[in-house]
Amino acid sequence: KERVGFPTSVNPIGKPLEIWLSELESTMRSVLHKLILKCIGTYSEVPLQRSKWVLEWPGQVVLVVNQLMQTKNVERALSNPATALQELRNYKTLLTDQINSIVSLLRQNIPLLHRMTLEVLIIADVRNRDIISELIASQTTSIKDFDWMSKMRYYWEEDTVKVRMVNATVDYGYEYLGNSPRLVITPLTEKCYVTLMGALQLSLGGAPEGP
Repeated sequence: KERVGFPTSVNPIGKPLEIWLSELESTMRSVLHKLILKCIGTYSEVPLQRSKWVLEWPGQVVLVVNQLMQTKNVERALSNPATALQELRNYKTLLTDQINSIVSLLRQNIPLLHRMTLEVLIIADVRNRDIISELIASQTTSIKDFDWMSKMRYYWEEDTVKVRMVNATVDYGYEYLGNSPRLVITPLTEKCYVTLMGALQLSLGGAPEGP
C-alpha cells in the first residue's frame, strides 16, 4: 500500500471526534498541496526523464501534475492560431514517445505500487493523445474553441489546482484517494464529467449509474 507521511502527527487523545478528524483532514490537504507544488517543479517533458519522475512521487500527485502539464502544453500549442495545428501534431508525437517510454518501463520487473501508477498514467496519456487527435481533426486553433473548452482542464492558479470544463470551475479537493485503479476515460465518461461539473458549479450534485 502507498504511504504518504504527515510532517506532524495528529493526536486524537482527549479531543472531540469532529475536532481531531478536522485536523486530520486539514493536514491531508496541506500535505497533498505541498507535494503537488514540489512535483510541478521537477516535471520533465523528456520521455526518459519523465519515466524516472513518475516513480518518485505518489500516484495521485503524478496524475494531477500530468493533467496540469497536458493543459499547459495544449494551450501553448493553441496560443498562435497560425501554427496551432502543427504544434498540436508535434505535441502528439511527444505524447506518443512518452507513452512508449512508460510502456517500456512497465514491461520491466518493477514493484507493484509503481506498476499501478504506470497503468493509470497510461490510461490518462492515451486519452490525452486522443484529445489531441480530436483537436487536430476538428481544426481547433484557439483555446476558446468549444472542442477544447469542453475537455477537462487543470490549471495551477491562485496557489491551488483549479479544474475547468466548459464554463464550470471547481477547486481541486486534495482528498487523498490512494494509488488505486481508475476508470478508462472515454467520450461517455467525459459527458458524465461535463454534467457533474455543471452541477457542482450550481451547488448541486449527481449520481452517475451504469456499466
